[in-house]
Amino acid sequence: MVNSIHGSGNGIIGIQQQQDLQQIQQEAPVSAKRIQAFSDSDSLSMSGPSANFKSQLSPELMGGIDEMLSGLNAEDKSTVLSAGKNIAKSLTSAAGAASSEGEIINLIGGDMADIAKTLGSGDGNMLTNQSVLAAYAGVNDDLMGFANKVNNNNNAKSTLRENVSMLQDEVTNWPEGVETQDITYTELTQNADGSFTEKEVTKPMTKAEVQNLIDSMNSQKDTISEMSQMDMLNLQNAMNQQSQLMQTLSNIMKVMHDTAKSIIQNLR
Repeated sequence: MVNSIHGSGNGIIGIQQQQDLQQIQQEAPVSAKRIQAFSDSDSLSMSGPSANFKSQLSPELMGGIDEMLSGLNAEDKSTVLSAGKNIAKSLTSAAGAASSEGEIINLIGGDMADIAKTLGSGDGNMLTNQSVLAAYAGVNDDLMGFANKVNNNNNAKSTLRENVSMLQDEVTNWPEGVETQDITYTELTQNADGSFTEKEVTKPMTKAEVQNLIDSMNSQKDTISEMSQMDMLNLQNAMNQQSQLMQTLSNIMKVMHDTAKSIIQNLR
């Protein structure tokens, strides 16, 4: 499976990569619409639209990534993903700047060496494959992370919108002469990782307190919407980087292979 990603080892992109690239190029307009729909929706399951982002990589490619990362402890997995993200960023920026082979080697050599040490690469071909997979894995990890954030924000906005609607009904139908009523609503707290924790709260409140709560929830919803816009931009950038990476690899596989052979020789 991994060998089909590497190709022939002479700098020619593999057949599967060509098919992946063609698929992404064909679906680029669809992907842009998918992101907008993803942002506009109130509540989306991670088994739904967000899974489509991951499917930009072929099942064979995802299988190679899963096989490479399986069995690694958290620290080693983090090292490989971090190195892969650095390689992806270096390669796409180098392609845009028309960097020389020597400059590309300097950009990615250290990260490829980290991958070799972590995964125990046996030869140049293996390290090239692992570095390509790590680059794809790193970009995909970022992409799905941003998709998760957008999904969390959508769910949070949906919860707030439902609460505001319910509370507005309470204010509109407030009984004449009644000072307080037991009001039940969902309290939303954002965690350090960007996810949200929901807690059902029931307590006696005055009509003015309910109105203040409505104003607070609307303000919270506006703040989440602003964060969601930034996450959407990051998601689009990650999708673009994934597409650019596939195009770039077709031109510099030989440089990566030569770099890999040199690293393996130095590690022996």
